[in-house]
Amino acid sequence: MNLRQIEVFNAVMCEGSITKAADVLFVSQPSVSKVIQHAEIQLGFSLFDREGGKLTPTEEAQILYRQSKEVLDDIQRFNKLIEEVRNLKTGMVNIATQPALSTMLMPEVIKSFNSEFPDIGVNIIIESNNDMSDLIRNREVDLALIHYPMDNFDIVSEIVSTGSMVCVLRSDNPLSQQKKISLIDLGSQKYIDCIQEKHFKSLLKSQFPDFEEKVKPFALVNYFEAACALSVSIDGVTIVDEYSAKYNYIPGLTFRPLEKDLKVNIGIVHSAPRQISISAKELIKHIKKVVS
Repeated sequence: MNLRQIEVFNAVMCEGSITKAADVLFVSQPSVSKVIQHAEIQLGFSLFDREGGKLTPTEEAQILYRQSKEVLDDIQRFNKLIEEVRNLKTGMVNIATQPALSTMLMPEVIKSFNSEFPDIGVNIIIESNNDMSDLIRNREVDLALIHYPMDNFDIVSEIVSTGSMVCVLRSDNPLSQQKKISLIDLGSQKYIDCIQEKHFKSLLKSQFPDFEEKVKPFALVNYFEAACALSVSIDGVTIVDEYSAKYNYIPGLTFRPLEKDLKVNIGIVHSAPRQISISAKELIKHIKKVVS
């Protein structure tokens, strides 16, 4: 039985006659009779005994009726869910981001998004930049907000903001009095290297080919936040993006631009073959709003 046949059958069972069922369904009596007859042919057994112009449900019809009500209730709930999804009244957006962006941008993004769509949940997965492409390709997330957005054949990226890399150091470090920090300046300091950020290291090497030769790391860490915290405790220096420097403020730290301006992008990425959800598109709008 198709859905229309179930609906008509259920109406006849509820109302007790074809005439009343036709009235409830806003159709003609012949059309109701025709649907029931076609259903019986497809099923291979009778749903009603017809005697003296009266319909009496068969035992088989009674069995099907109990289940038909559940089917129609499920359809009704399903249609309600469709309406809620269409009007953004339910759902979940999965977004991956880096530790720095999770603390500096995402709280404002979620606040803005929640004020407009309070019924949509947001699941934030915090990972390093290097692991993002796998999350996107495996469809474990709807989108990602990252530094250095990648552009591959199966990944779409959109830059939402561009900033610069800066040198983070203690405010009482003599270098803090300079307007800009050079490669030579860094060579005389306890440099803290973010080994996890491969994209950043590639960018650094492209602008300073002899960086590794002239600046030897004093300490190695995985994330920019750790590099900033360590800079305070050991009077060291590190290079991070300006977003991390501004939003992850630690008392006693300051930052200065580099002699060579290293540009860094923040972008939104998602899988190319996959059409992202309506709620994910709305979240992207709020990301752009906050970043701007």
